[in-house]
Amino acid sequence: MRRTFWVLTMATLVTLLLSTGNAEAAGNSITAPDIGADVGQHTSMVRDGSGNPVIAYYDATTGDLKVVRCFDAGCTSVSIATPFTGTDLGQYPSLVLDASGYPVISFYDATAGDLVVLHCGNANCTSGNVSVAFDTAGDVGAFTSLALDGGNPVVSYYDVTNGNLKVARCNGPDCTGGGWIALADSADVVGQYTSLALDASGYPVVSYYDVTNGNLKVLHCNDAICDGVGESITSPDSGNVVGSHSSLALVAGNPVVSYYDVTNGNLKVLHCNDANCAGSNESITSPDTVGIVGAYTSLELDGSNNPVISYYDLDDANLKVLHCDDVNCGDDESGHITSPDTTGVVGQYTSLIMYSGNPTVGYYDATHGQLKVLRCGDANCTSANSVARPDVGGDVGAHTWLALDGSGRPVVSYQDVANNDLKVMRCNDANCAGNDESIASPDTAGAVGPDTSLALDASSRPVVSYYDIGNGDLKVLHCGNDNCTSGNSITSPDGATSDVGWYTALALDASGNPVVSYTDNSNVDLKVMHCNDPNCDPTPGPPTNGPESIKSPDTAGDVGRDTWLALDASGNPVVSYYDQTNGDLKVLHCTDPNCDPALPPGNGPESIKSPDTAGYVGAFTSLVLDASGNPVISYYDGTNADLKVMHCTDPNCDPAVNGGEIMNSPDTTVSGIWLFTSLKLDAAGNPVVSYFDSSNQDLKLLHCNEPNCAPGGDSITFVDTVGSVGHDNSLALDSSGRPVVTYRDWTNGDLKVLHCDTANCTAPASYPPAGTDEMPVSLHFANVWLDEDDNGVPETPVGAVTFSGTGKFSRGTPYPSGGYNTIDTAITSMVLTGTVAGYSVTIKAGTEQGLPASPGKIRERTPGTLYPADTWFDLLFEVDSADPDYGTLWNCNGQSVRLNGVTMAIPAAGVDYLVPSCPLAPPPASCAVACQGGGLLGDGEVMPMSPMRMCTGYDPAGNAIWVSVGGIAEWPGTAARPDSLADSSAGSGFNYTALGAALGAVAVALAAGAWFARRRWTR
Repeated sequence: MRRTFWVLTMATLVTLLLSTGNAEAAGNSITAPDIGADVGQHTSMVRDGSGNPVIAYYDATTGDLKVVRCFDAGCTSVSIATPFTGTDLGQYPSLVLDASGYPVISFYDATAGDLVVLHCGNANCTSGNVSVAFDTAGDVGAFTSLALDGGNPVVSYYDVTNGNLKVARCNGPDCTGGGWIALADSADVVGQYTSLALDASGYPVVSYYDVTNGNLKVLHCNDAICDGVGESITSPDSGNVVGSHSSLALVAGNPVVSYYDVTNGNLKVLHCNDANCAGSNESITSPDTVGIVGAYTSLELDGSNNPVISYYDLDDANLKVLHCDDVNCGDDESGHITSPDTTGVVGQYTSLIMYSGNPTVGYYDATHGQLKVLRCGDANCTSANSVARPDVGGDVGAHTWLALDGSGRPVVSYQDVANNDLKVMRCNDANCAGNDESIASPDTAGAVGPDTSLALDASSRPVVSYYDIGNGDLKVLHCGNDNCTSGNSITSPDGATSDVGWYTALALDASGNPVVSYTDNSNVDLKVMHCNDPNCDPTPGPPTNGPESIKSPDTAGDVGRDTWLALDASGNPVVSYYDQTNGDLKVLHCTDPNCDPALPPGNGPESIKSPDTAGYVGAFTSLVLDASGNPVISYYDGTNADLKVMHCTDPNCDPAVNGGEIMNSPDTTVSGIWLFTSLKLDAAGNPVVSYFDSSNQDLKLLHCNEPNCAPGGDSITFVDTVGSVGHDNSLALDSSGRPVVTYRDWTNGDLKVLHCDTANCTAPASYPPAGTDEMPVSLHFANVWLDEDDNGVPETPVGAVTFSGTGKFSRGTPYPSGGYNTIDTAITSMVLTGTVAGYSVTIKAGTEQGLPASPGKIRERTPGTLYPADTWFDLLFEVDSADPDYGTLWNCNGQSVRLNGVTMAIPAAGVDYLVPSCPLAPPPASCAVACQGGGLLGDGEVMPMSPMRMCTGYDPAGNAIWVSVGGIAEWPGTAARPDSLADSSAGSGFNYTALGAALGAVAVALAAGAWFARRRWTR
């Protein structure tokens, strides 16, 4: 797109030299910070104070312990140390950082059979390290897990000789002053796969594996040294062979453990309801049962104390990550399980940490014998932006220019730097993800291809302007077919003997003839060419009508760099560019299509303004015209090292008109000179800018929330952080307003294409608002029936009923589900009122009825946008009460009742009537089946009701969209009820009705119905 002069500082060189090989999937970054012969087993990872990973791991080739300290969140620049060497040591490391950020590591010396504790002398473990063989009694020290108590190490580990669990506590930070070693559990062969945490009193809590019995065990010491008197040892899961590969955390002092179920090949999660896991009624779930999964688990808790677990899929030999949507991992978690790395045999020896709500995982790549680090792009490692490398041949991807064809597929011009050729790629899908795009090299004559600019003609054939390095010429390519593989026209329309053709920008006029702005580098002038034919053929006479119109509208000093061109409504060029002499941004607005200053009065001379002269400003410009024809320009503020956006208040950007232009600096966090801005306007006229952050060597995207990018509320996103990426970027917006960006991967020398999943290149904004925000709720039933004879079949139609009120909702992080974004939510509270057969009915939920929040989901209607109308709630309104009469029918088939949180068979006695499930009559017109849930009817008490599923239509793929809901309907007692609504049982007080509802933030008219049943539930 433009010529670039690279000025590398020493700091930049160091960063590039330490950059690691990488690949990425779906917005996540994956790096290999150590690619030694066979490294990366037994990883243990933490984050330092800057949020950067520090990892201890085992070098299987040399038999050494190694430590990598990352200098950025994605581990693209690292320091690698070998703080302890020997014949075979470094297995089972466990790492924490002391108060100074220095690593403390416990590990196993397999040669000596010792437990070793290492305290590094600096942050990188390169000097001043102190190591102590803390336990040398027999073969000890495998399966270590370390924590610090006041800076002093506490370690759980396995005594190989005796088959026992041991716990050691040092009485100083480097363990040189001795301490205590406790035989914590010697019953049978126990103590493998230990995971340790300290409770609020500093007492150890350890999960581990009972080899003899095949059980998961939990130790909770009642003192700091586990002296063997009164410690709690339990086996909370003893079903089948379970408990290996455990990882433990504490929630309010109660253990949460992930582990492997060997018998069933499942991942399991234990959440104890007391500090010792002693109640025999702990929550035990199997959130992933697909294939053989669950080895090498590592568990952390998110901000809501929901488990986040990395683990290994043995069937597919992949890394997997689970982010549970509740503290027990008890819901259907299938939508929260991802496989972010599937390249080769990967995912053993995982270690997971959370940072800013997103997981980072260290793990072993067995195929390549490498340590790898996954940095997730969102909380579920499912960031849906597509990043593709469609051309990885040599050093390619410089000077990109992007357009989208009529089907939304990218067409890109760029330079092949290795061969000095012009290349053109046409993708065969919107994401360029098929690895089979059409890539042509239409000009290979000499050294050509930088400073490209591309447009598509009326037949979708590329037209490209670019620079011929060898001859110092401007060149124009007009492709003979869509893929530029035949029939191409290549011309050099500027016959000047000087060096011309830098910084080209191209547009097509109404006749399809190119208009090009560029630099005359010999004379350092701005030039504008308007071709007389679609090929810019300078041959005189018909049919080409050459030579072309070529003018130099600005010759004042060194001008014309970083040009960007648009045509106004009259076809007159508007050009933004850099005045290097004065360090100013300049704007040219021609008064005729050729920028000819000699045209009759009224048309010339051209308008040339310098709307921003504050410091050194105006490099790397990009320009579009708003709906009024006023320029909007992104550019670089070299004085302050900021991104700037200008919105002109008139078509000429004349500072003397309308009070001057509106200028803002929406991103002031970058420093450097490589900004490469590219700008478009969204449907509301708000600027969207892609640019390069040279401080972090990343591609960034700005989406302003109003046309002037006024401070506050703008979205700024790091969209690609893998290596040094974002040079020579070019931006387009697809038909849904989602950014598509082409750019150069400087680290790997590749062309990259980003297609964002949302308008801001972020995960979709969750809906509805947070639980503290109250919002209106309206439930509409198109058809309501009454069941008057208590037979479970609705007979009497009532008509349409609407319930209105307010509700509060919690929200979760969006994740893909079936190709559509989904968020988890819950009703915190809700009160709705309506009238049925002349009587007031109140629907209550959540805290309004003394109930817990009720979980549900919201799904988007079309990719990229969430709609409340496509809302479903799998609601279980469960009463937390000792009264056994409280209950909820919790599925649509009437098979079980949930009483006090325990599922059991429907009791034969004590229930006078159970409202059953049944088909709706008539079913929705758009779906074949609809199912109405039922509920237990209470006597003077709030009655929970079952979920309901209702088909509301079809998604674009033809799949039925189901709505699953539930609720509580309270019918006030009255002595004057009509006979048709009278309770058939004796008694007084309140009566309750089961009610199905489709819950949304706006009124949702369902093409199905709801029905009511009334009956006393006697005891």
